[in-house]
Amino acid sequence: MCQALFNVVAFLPYCSRANYQDFNDFWHAKVKNANGAEERLNQIFFNYSAHFTKDEQLLKQLSQATLEIEKYWISKYGLSGRSIALFSVLKKLADQYLPDGTKAQESDFMHGASHPNPETRVAQCMLDLKAFEALLPTLAPTEISPEERTHFFVADLCENAVSHYKYSGSDLKVYEEDSYFIDSQTYWGRWGLFRNSTLLTDTWIVLIKNDVPTVQKIVIAKADGDFDLDEEPKKIEIDPEILAAISKTKSTGVENAASFGMPPKYLQMIAMLNTIHPNTN
Repeated sequence: MCQALFNVVAFLPYCSRANYQDFNDFWHAKVKNANGAEERLNQIFFNYSAHFTKDEQLLKQLSQATLEIEKYWISKYGLSGRSIALFSVLKKLADQYLPDGTKAQESDFMHGASHPNPETRVAQCMLDLKAFEALLPTLAPTEISPEERTHFFVADLCENAVSHYKYSGSDLKVYEEDSYFIDSQTYWGRWGLFRNSTLLTDTWIVLIKNDVPTVQKIVIAKADGDFDLDEEPKKIEIDPEILAAISKTKSTGVENAASFGMPPKYLQMIAMLNTIHPNTN
């Protein structure tokens, strides 16, 4: 099986990943085929590999590629309809590199096309996926509305795991379950600032880089229950309370990154925005 076809076959079932919360549920899921009979979702691997009986590695490689895609995509973009819709665009890009058209029908590719170096298929598949990913900004613009951004930025706020601090005389909350570790110099957190003037709490998306915090996004709560979104980065004045908030964000961020299989939703959205519109978010 040539690399172009391998890529598309590996990508096909993953376009349904958002329908399943757990990877095992996805891997063992059953769906109805064109004839109405029920079969495993990943039966597509068997359907294609059956035509390449001399290639004993193929079925194992297709399964391995799915695991590699899961680790890469989920750890960056999370699991949502938006995330998988973005992945589906990559699958359409991969279709364009097929040797005989734009549809992955096994009958179209039984013409002897082979891979010059079969053992590299999985590694090349991931390189190609990242190359397709880099092409996303050059496509017709994929717009994500302020309303959808706001939804991701305020989704699933956990009030049961909160540390309290002060900032400019106002109450500041660090939502512990939303802290996240990227590397030893980079952490993200979601903080809440209570505004005495309105008795409402704004949501801050905070980037901590080399121990310097900046607010990257602010979701401003309104009295009518709606929100305004401010996406201009803002500096945070450092004082002992902020230093303590930074320390809490860093310590819980390391714990969360080790425990959770995907980043918090606000970080998923930021990753998608950075991919779709680089240099603007």
